[in-house]
Amino acid sequence: MIKVMATAAIQEAYLELVPEFERATGNKVVTLWAPTVDVMSRIKEGEMVDLVIMAAGSVDTIFDGLGKMSVLELVELKKRIEDESETV
Repeated sequence: MIKVMATAAIQEAYLELVPEFERATGNKVVTLWAPTVDVMSRIKEGEMVDLVIMAAGSVDTIFDGLGKMSVLELVELKKRIEDESETV
């Protein structure tokens, strides 16, 4: 089971994609819909989920000061890993 917390801004596209993902992978997705402020609060309070989908700026705010990686750092890390794998 994959537990996702997301904001309503992506709901329409998300609801189209999740059933296809579940069929293709066999993974069940459980989604918790909440306003951005509530998502930020719940994550800061320690609620555990596998994936958070929300605006990048809000994600950066959550991780600010918590010793976690920001969205930009994660994107840069992903690019470095991809670049390294291309040179191997």
